[in-house]
Amino acid sequence: MVAHLASAGFSDYLVRMELLEQLEQRVGTLLERLDALARENESLKKTQADELGALAEENHNLRQQLEQEQSLNQTALTRITDLLQRIRERTEHE
Repeated sequence: MVAHLASAGFSDYLVRMELLEQLEQRVGTLLERLDALARENESLKKTQADELGALAEENHNLRQQLEQEQSLNQTALTRITDLLQRIRERTEHE
């Protein structure tokens, strides 16, 4: 009977050790996955930062182009207004 209890105790010990080994493997796998996700996250952050930088530069260029176009439009409007004023003055004298 004592031998049987000792055998059963050893068997429980082996089961616990097996479960502990499985737990260690699962934790190891989860830690590896966590590391991989952290690397992927850093990569995505860098990609996002690069894309945001490119978009900021494009936005700056577009803003400059818009300002230049607005300036050209204002110059054209001023010239047209001046021409209309000359025409009015000319037709008023006739």
